[in-house]
Amino acid sequence: MTIEVIADGFWLTECPRFDADGMLYFSDVMGHKFCCYSSAGGVQVIDDGRRFVGGCVINMDGLVIHSGFDGLAAFDPLTNASKPIETTLDGRAIGSINDIEADKHGNIYGGTIDLAGFENGTPQEPGIIFRLDTSGLITELGPVGTPNGLAFNPDGSKVYLSESGEGIFVYEVRPNGTLENRQLFASVEDCDGIALDEKGGLWVARYMCNELAYFNADGSEGNSLQLPYNSVTSVVFGGEDLRELYITGGDLQETGTGGVIRMSCETPGLPCYMSRLNC
Repeated sequence: MTIEVIADGFWLTECPRFDADGMLYFSDVMGHKFCCYSSAGGVQVIDDGRRFVGGCVINMDGLVIHSGFDGLAAFDPLTNASKPIETTLDGRAIGSINDIEADKHGNIYGGTIDLAGFENGTPQEPGIIFRLDTSGLITELGPVGTPNGLAFNPDGSKVYLSESGEGIFVYEVRPNGTLENRQLFASVEDCDGIALDEKGGLWVARYMCNELAYFNADGSEGNSLQLPYNSVTSVVFGGEDLRELYITGGDLQETGTGGVIRMSCETPGLPCYMSRLNC
């Protein structure tokens, strides 16, 4: 197993995502930074101070939609500026958004977590799963404990949800965008970011240890990877043939230990859908 370091010196990195030009975006979720990487330009800090960026998707117009303590924002690579995206449900603003993922229609699914409780060390309140459609309408899809990574199967009929403290669950996605028939896919309590491959296997980051776990399409355990991070947070496929894994992590307690690493894998991954928001 050959590991190449792409970025280092961060605290706890998260939410890696490539745009159409091959730019890799990621956050330092504990160090409150949003960053990007290219082979030509190296690592650049886009937003030094953006708090708890836990999710990222690319919009069809090139904007980089990312989550955070204050909700969603859109970064424009052409102007190097970000602007907030209004996220309200029943007249109240939705903040503390963690992982997000786009479906095949360009809608965004995401989850909220109690970031204030996490930051203050107090018991965390449950969150919700929501759907932000292309018109900007938000629909609550149900309560959930601590939602993390999401991944859609190729035809969009199912979505996998990493619920930290519980395991990986799979839902049926109904034609109207709601989620039904929640089933346990894999029992792994410290699950974080996830990524599906072409065989239906699921890579699962484990934030309480140095392991990137792998589960076969039937939910059985496959070969897992031991990595140089005490906390593995997320994973995304990259490269021209999607045979490279880009993995984020670090240490929850120790700064300077986090970054992004790259390694090859045998089975190609599935491409990520793009959102279609009118920002």
